[in-house]
Amino acid sequence: WNLADELPNFNRNSCYISNYNGSSYDVQPNSSATGSNPYSVSRQNITSFSPFVVTSSASVLPISLLTFTGKIETNVSFLKWQTSQEQNSKNFIVQRSEDGIRFSNIGSVDAANNSNTLRNYVYDDNVSLVKASKIYYRLQLNDNNGYQKLSNTIVLSNSYKEEDLIVSPNPFQQIIQIRGVFDRIEDATICILDMTGKELLTKKIITQIGINLFEVNAASFAKGSYILRVRSKSKEFSKVILKL
Repeated sequence: WNLADELPNFNRNSCYISNYNGSSYDVQPNSSATGSNPYSVSRQNITSFSPFVVTSSASVLPISLLTFTGKIETNVSFLKWQTSQEQNSKNFIVQRSEDGIRFSNIGSVDAANNSNTLRNYVYDDNVSLVKASKIYYRLQLNDNNGYQKLSNTIVLSNSYKEEDLIVSPNPFQQIIQIRGVFDRIEDATICILDMTGKELLTKKIITQIGINLFEVNAASFAKGSYILRVRSKSKEFSKVILKL
């Protein structure tokens, strides 16, 4: 462990590895840690692989977060984490990012304060408006004395995909606004066709990289269904529209 991992009053000259036995953490003879940032201490005769902490008579290292996982289903991130031991813990601040660098606080979950047993926590995050293919999460662990520690960061795949072509309003009466996403600058055309494929209106445009906004006046069209098509050398989008 590193110096930054030690809680106040932790005594590395009198510490030991404590093993969770299913109901509590056992007590072992104290020993002196070796190394110099990072430090280490060893223990022998371990017969099962279960949660461990490094502890001293005064404090426990903040390594009690065992797992932190999540998944996205139907526009909701279901986050779960588990602690093995908590000492004077206050809460968990859930943080979210769309780039893995800039995080924002999105929620808080109360902690157990003091616990020597496995604790499970959950947090649900509505991501229906998050326009990113990957969403990053981490936890800020806070204790009642103001001590803070960040968890590892997890990355969840988001099914959100920027729509290539959005027509608004649809149904329409007069002006149609067209929002398209392009990856290059090039000549293109906007066409409105009847349902047999006959072109009724054509407008030439020049696309830009990224989101493009265009307007078409279709006030003279009769009521009914039409096909709106945006075509360039590299892309072709189409959508059924309705005139009221």
